[in-house]
Amino acid sequence: MPRLKDPAEIIAEMHLKSRFNDVIYEPYGNVYPDFLVNGRIAVEARRLNQNVVSKGKLQGLEESSIPLPKRIRDILEKMNDPFGKHSWNCSIKAKRPFPAQEEIEKKILKTNCSV
Repeated sequence: MPRLKDPAEIIAEMHLKSRFNDVIYEPYGNVYPDFLVNGRIAVEARRLNQNVVSKGKLQGLEESSIPLPKRIRDILEKMNDPFGKHSWNCSIKAKRPFPAQEEIEKKILKTNCSV
């Protein structure tokens, strides 16, 4: 079964097909190249990432951003109204470098969001 194309491959394929007639996806299976164009041009689709140093390691921005929304969701779930009589509208603005998880929770709970 062929693997699913990642977003970079989908965009690359759309672009290549808009310019060339003969575009073959993974002509040699799940190895280099991603596309063969006109039987003679090999194309490998790559997405360029921005990186940040986190805990002494180089990490992609998309990876370092994952914990923030999850943490915020966990905090907001703690504030859930068991009787369903309240609702909240929460807007959060964050800048890099993100504060420590504990600091985020303190700032959110300090607002007038509690029941």
